[in-house]
Amino acid sequence: WMDEIQWHKGSALDRRSFHDIIQDVDGVIFSVAVLFDSTFPSKGGSAGGPGSYEEMNRETLINVAREANESKNCKNFVYYSAHRGLPFFPRYLSTKQEAEAFLTAQEDLNYTIMRPGVIFNPDSTK
Repeated sequence: WMDEIQWHKGSALDRRSFHDIIQDVDGVIFSVAVLFDSTFPSKGGSAGGPGSYEEMNRETLINVAREANESKNCKNFVYYSAHRGLPFFPRYLSTKQEAEAFLTAQEDLNYTIMRPGVIFNPDSTK
């Protein structure tokens, strides 16, 4: 099935990088997120800044959902949100919930919101 998917490089932070591509698709599966953002103690970032939960978990979804909603062809949107966050990272879940609120306000999109538990790569445990 992987051969049947068309892969395109772009940045969910830059709507111009995927604007033309979204015009030609009928759906989007969105799973962009970070579990440890730029404000993680060793990274020294600030809330709302580059690499933050606000940017990566909320603004990326808003950019892509807005383009999809404005497209004539793209009418289906699947969002991998979160069932819960880690108690010591409350902004992880709150920014996912803010993204959900934006998505559900889009009038021309059929959306599905998935709320799985933690998803990880088995290789990350090595």
